[in-house]
Amino acid sequence: MPNHKGAAPIYSSGDSDGDCEMLSTVRDGIVDTNNRLMDNSTCIYSFYEKACQYFGTTEPITNNTYLLQGQDKSIGSWITSGFTTKDGVTYTSGVPTNDRCAAYRFLNL
Repeated sequence: MPNHKGAAPIYSSGDSDGDCEMLSTVRDGIVDTNNRLMDNSTCIYSFYEKACQYFGTTEPITNNTYLLQGQDKSIGSWITSGFTTKDGVTYTSGVPTNDRCAAYRFLNL
C-alpha cells in the first residue's frame, strides 16, 4: 500500500478478511467496518470488537476512531445503527462483549 509523503492512510473501509491488512495501516484516522455479521474466527471481527470497545473515543495506540456500519440485508440498505439484520426483524451487533455492543444500537429495536 503506498504511503503519501511517508504518512499512513487516515481512512479505510472494509467488510471482509481481505480488507484487514488495509484497515490495520490506518493511523490518526477513521476505520469504517461494514457489519456483515462475520464470526469471531475472522480477522474482520477484531474490527467489530474495536468499534464496540472504542465507541465515542479513540484507540490510544493508533489514535484511530472505529465505526461499525450496520445494514438491513432483507432490503439491501444501510441503516443508522452498527447492528445488522438478515430478516428485517432481529438486529444484532454480532459482538458479545461490551454489553453486546449496545452503544451502536441507535434504533428503537
